[in-house]
Amino acid sequence: MASRIQLGQRLQGRKTYYDVVDRYTQTRDNLWIARWRSCASAPIVTNVNRDPNAKFVLIKTAPLARFNNEVEALNLCQGHKSVRQLLDVTDSPQSMVLEFLDKNLYEASCEQQLNRQDIKRAGKAALEDVKPNNLLVNLGSGKSRFNEIKLGDLGDSVPEDVSTNTGQHIISAPIYRAPEVMLNVRWTTAVDIWSLGATVSLFVTTSNVSLYAVKLTCYLLRRHIFVPDEVKPDDDRFPFLILMLQIKYFGPFPEKFFQLLDDEGAQVLRYISEQCNGTTNVFSQANSETINPEDRDFICYLMRPDPRDRPSSKEALAHPWLKDVC
Repeated sequence: MASRIQLGQRLQGRKTYYDVVDRYTQTRDNLWIARWRSCASAPIVTNVNRDPNAKFVLIKTAPLARFNNEVEALNLCQGHKSVRQLLDVTDSPQSMVLEFLDKNLYEASCEQQLNRQDIKRAGKAALEDVKPNNLLVNLGSGKSRFNEIKLGDLGDSVPEDVSTNTGQHIISAPIYRAPEVMLNVRWTTAVDIWSLGATVSLFVTTSNVSLYAVKLTCYLLRRHIFVPDEVKPDDDRFPFLILMLQIKYFGPFPEKFFQLLDDEGAQVLRYISEQCNGTTNVFSQANSETINPEDRDFICYLMRPDPRDRPSSKEALAHPWLKDVC
């Protein structure tokens, strides 16, 4: 849906006013940077230069159903330190006024590799809809590179109570998508645990990659273990090849998982499993030169093929890997 917001426009929220000063990104027309204004009579500001005394916000538009869903989710998360906060809404045009953070975690990792403590803080902050682009950061100084790490973009979030959730629509980017989603199994919050594991693995398995190489692969994600070689995302084979890589690194699927599938799904999974030629559970066998054993064990703890075998978020937070994270 095309945004009706334009540069230099003054938006009236329910609490105050906002002057649109810049696009947040050139690739999306529903995200804008705006400057907070205390009253309607103040001159409109069109300069994005960051006045240290100015307060900037993010303006986000969305289709009505997604807008209502995200506003509801953000209201439920009001005051949560690990979720980007909803500050206000505007009615004409309809938009969310959100807390502004400097950049997303993936962008930050392209500029400078994350250390293990950064990765652990991000893992702790992640609750749902987990992927690097949805983990937002405010830059810090000194020993801590980031002052804050928060979760953003709750447009696809659903209630944890599965009785109100059909749990069968497609969610998440393919390389972070849990296998049960691709196989049309009714999913639960266990998909978030899988996505967290896929996100953590993106960073810890590239700690020895040069920053130059990291910058070359930004936005292509060629370094992620679930990106198939020489196949583009619009290729019909792409999701099946991802499923094959999931089996290669973390499989095989236990026999009990097939009970969750319909006949077609079971047939597809058995066929893909056969294509792996017995090469499974590769990630757990990685040596200490490839990945820190503590990182490896935590990721394997999260990325169990059968969602019923994955830990809950509470159990994951109690894992020793997160014991030293504030």
